[in-house]
Amino acid sequence: MIDVDPTIPTANCFDAPDFSAYCQLAIKRDTSITSLLEVTNKNLIMVFACALSEIIAVSKTIIRSIVMTDPVSSTFCTFPLLHRRVLHLFGTPLNLMATLAAASVICTLLAIGNIEANPGPFPCKICPIVPETIASSIRHQHYHSMDKNFKYYCPLAECMYFTSSFGSMNNHVSTFHRKTKHRADLSAAEPSAAELSAPNQDRTPNIPCYSCCVPDCIVSVPSLWELIQHFYRHLENGVEIPTCPIQNCDFKLPFKKKSNLQVHLSQKHRSWRDEGCPKKRPHSENFATHSTATSLPSTSRDQTEDMDWESTGEANCEANPDVDPLILNDELMFDCIAKFYLKLYVQQTLETLLEDPSVQKEIENSFQEQPAGQDGIISNYTDGQQYIIENHPRREIHLFVFQDGFNPVMNVLGSAKNKYKDLGVYFTIGNLKSIFRSKIASKHLIMLIRESVIKTVGTSKCFQKLKEHLGALEENGIIFKGENIKVVVEYFIGDSLGQHFIGGFVESFSGMYCCRFCNVKRKTYKKDPSVTHPLRTRLSFQHCLYRSRLTGKPYEGVKQDSVFNTLKYFHSSSHLVPCFAHDLLEGVISFDLSGILATFVKSKWMSYDFINRRIRKFRCVGVDTPNKPALVNVKGLKLGGHAVQNWTLLRLLPFIIGDKIKNKEHDAWKLYLQLKNLCEYFSAPEFCSSVVPYIKDVLLPQYFELRSKVLSSKVRPKHHFMCHYPELMLKYGPLIQLWTMPYEQKHKMFKNICRLSRNFKNLEYTLATRHQLNLCYLGTSPLFEEEITEAGSKPLSPDSHSGPVSQLIQHLNISQDWRECEVLIKDGVQYKHNDYLLLSSCGTQITGGFIRLIIIKGRNIEFFLEVINAFFNPDLGIYELPMVKTGFLQKVSRNQLKYPLPQPLYLYKGVEGFSLKNKLI
Repeated sequence: MIDVDPTIPTANCFDAPDFSAYCQLAIKRDTSITSLLEVTNKNLIMVFACALSEIIAVSKTIIRSIVMTDPVSSTFCTFPLLHRRVLHLFGTPLNLMATLAAASVICTLLAIGNIEANPGPFPCKICPIVPETIASSIRHQHYHSMDKNFKYYCPLAECMYFTSSFGSMNNHVSTFHRKTKHRADLSAAEPSAAELSAPNQDRTPNIPCYSCCVPDCIVSVPSLWELIQHFYRHLENGVEIPTCPIQNCDFKLPFKKKSNLQVHLSQKHRSWRDEGCPKKRPHSENFATHSTATSLPSTSRDQTEDMDWESTGEANCEANPDVDPLILNDELMFDCIAKFYLKLYVQQTLETLLEDPSVQKEIENSFQEQPAGQDGIISNYTDGQQYIIENHPRREIHLFVFQDGFNPVMNVLGSAKNKYKDLGVYFTIGNLKSIFRSKIASKHLIMLIRESVIKTVGTSKCFQKLKEHLGALEENGIIFKGENIKVVVEYFIGDSLGQHFIGGFVESFSGMYCCRFCNVKRKTYKKDPSVTHPLRTRLSFQHCLYRSRLTGKPYEGVKQDSVFNTLKYFHSSSHLVPCFAHDLLEGVISFDLSGILATFVKSKWMSYDFINRRIRKFRCVGVDTPNKPALVNVKGLKLGGHAVQNWTLLRLLPFIIGDKIKNKEHDAWKLYLQLKNLCEYFSAPEFCSSVVPYIKDVLLPQYFELRSKVLSSKVRPKHHFMCHYPELMLKYGPLIQLWTMPYEQKHKMFKNICRLSRNFKNLEYTLATRHQLNLCYLGTSPLFEEEITEAGSKPLSPDSHSGPVSQLIQHLNISQDWRECEVLIKDGVQYKHNDYLLLSSCGTQITGGFIRLIIIKGRNIEFFLEVINAFFNPDLGIYELPMVKTGFLQKVSRNQLKYPLPQPLYLYKGVEGFSLKNKLI
């Protein structure tokens, strides 16, 4: 049965004139019935009104039979289909009067019951079959799809669209012929009382008609947009368009290509899309928040209204002049964009994290830390000048925000290479210890957005919501143990391209101004790389921004303001920290060390095959094992490995090819030693502020002076960035604690999710959901709980040892509650017997010791070390241990170690030695 709207009176309640007007209005909604009405006397409607009850009964019987026997066809009722149903039910056709009367009543009931109409039939162009509906016509064409070179064609006669894909044809009909296929969805509202009271009034809407101007084409369409789409089909088939379809246009030349017409319309008639452009339905609502043992921060997909799309056109055309402003004002484009934008709420994630006891402990400890700087040792970002001059309160939560672009789909080739490339935004709580900040568990997702969307919509619109959330945290704070604590953004972390993107600087490093730290010109640092200008300030940035707005061009590297500059502390001129990995390891070291090796090859000391053979056979040990150096690029332009692989090669090069260096006084070898020395200073986890002038005024000028003699390669912008590192170390603290490598590991998780799910529909939604579920799983236990794993443990007994070890155990009077173990893993670091630990440094001598015994009691870990000093070899840049390793035993607690990582030892001409990662204090 057809469901009738209860608010509308049934047909029996109408008198003859009202029902006649109602039927006429319902009939005029359907073009298929309107064509029938044009050749029929309208007064016939009055005839069947007299026998209303009988006709309604017949009509309902027909409709009931259609719905019950063929529910699919009932949604596409046409007059021929109804007539065949009449023949089937009554055996003989009704006379013309009864048939028209029944058809009119059926159309009325179709309108009341919201049943869709369709202007069939649609004869097949290949065979004699005549499908009745659009859907059946497309399904019928599918049977012909096995024919060679077959293409699906649009069933509507006035449309010239064709495609080789069944899905593309369905999408075409749903998008461009929705009014035809689903006419009831777009039908006019139900007739008002005024309309019903005036049955003789002409209610036919005044619909404009646009005719095709191509000779021998008689197609007419109701909107300008459909006419232009029709012209596109002509142009794709090689048919010229004689003139512009817009009236009163002075352009009279024909259009031979589709692109010509598109350019003309976008330049001369910017509002041509306003009439008749189809709109897609909105996407689904936000998905619900999941929860398990620990509540999961909610994830929300931004809809069109959330991002305020209506005002994006003008502003973002200025930021991206290549974007057509008409596209930015098209709701269809915005609706498609919205599904590629997904954000998580920072406050909800923080509230969940602050319930973790290990996080609470770390934050409380950070509140109790004493102000640093009295001894001149800088070991954290809170010791930097930037943090000190901002005068932060003691009890405050700091956030580090990281952003970077990555492609979650691995091994993508061709045109789809950057199709799924996303921008990921994460945050880390800065109050954690540096060792915990480096863990993946401390990195939390804020937002995933497709990079193509950013280029289309613009930076300000994409990050507006994030800025509002961060600003609300700064103003309102968050509840921590019953106390309201302010949450502020301390620094933005990222590579140089991402930092320029966030800060509003030019994103090209080949222009005149490519440094975000100062306004030095390109030709200046090319002439003397060690020259730097004063660092940018808020005032100088505002001056450049003002000049840029006046001229409409970037001024001294500043092209626009940053959306985050309205935050309490953040500003583009002072809170975009450098990345040691991208600037040095993948920049300076990759190019310069490659040039140094090329010099060795030119000097006939070795060949590239020899270097790669040595690298291939070299056996890394300890913490160097996961990052074995990559093979050297034979072209000699840059190294072939990633950042940490290049770093490992720089450190271990003396052990790999040091015996083939014939002249240790050669300028190329000296340049290598100076580069290695600079890298050790810049990567130090803590340093003394007194060494900064020595680096800036002595080491850097010496390096660039020698580099100009040895290498012929040009100076790159990253060489200039390195010259700012000494003063940036004082400003931000140890740069190794602010690099991007811990965050880069987060991308691997998303790549694995994409590889395993094999789902590329709304990929950002899938990645964010899986990420939050993983965070929920991790929240079932403390995130930063100290994990201790033992192997080969047994109760400690002096009798099981001999010599100095047994004597030390008895001398210290260690109780039997302790136990000893052969291997111990704590916080991911493995300790075993005969590992070498560093204790302290004094000039060219380093004090360290070999592990002879590991004892543990609860969470207390003690090492028995045989202390042996190592001495610096200036010709190789490494530390060597004496041939006879004898020393005294010393008990050292694991918590007292300033350098808790065991130092890997390698052989150089039979002598054990090691190469430092960073300078020791």
